[in-house]
Amino acid sequence: IQLNGLNYDFVNLKSQTGGLNRLDLRCIHFHQISFKNASFSDTNLNGVTFTNSSLSNARFQNVSMRCALFNGTQMDGVNLSSTDISGSVF
Repeated sequence: IQLNGLNYDFVNLKSQTGGLNRLDLRCIHFHQISFKNASFSDTNLNGVTFTNSSLSNARFQNVSMRCALFNGTQMDGVNLSSTDISGSVF
C-alpha cells in the first residue's frame, strides 16, 4: 500500500484493544505525508517507509517500527522513547 500527499496532522492512531492486538500498518509506504503532532499507540509499523514526510512532534507509545526507513523525513521533536526501532534507517 502506498499513500501519497495526505495530511494527518494531529491524528490519533491507536488499537482499540490496546497491547492485545496492535493496529497493523506494517509495510505501508508513506510518501509526502504529514503526521505533525500525531499520536501512535499500540501500533505495528514494521517495515514502513516514510519518504519526504513529516513526523514533527509525533508521539509513539508501545509501537514497533522495526526495519522502517525514514528517507528525507522531518523528525523535529519526535518522541520515540517507547518504540522498537531496531534495524531502522534514518
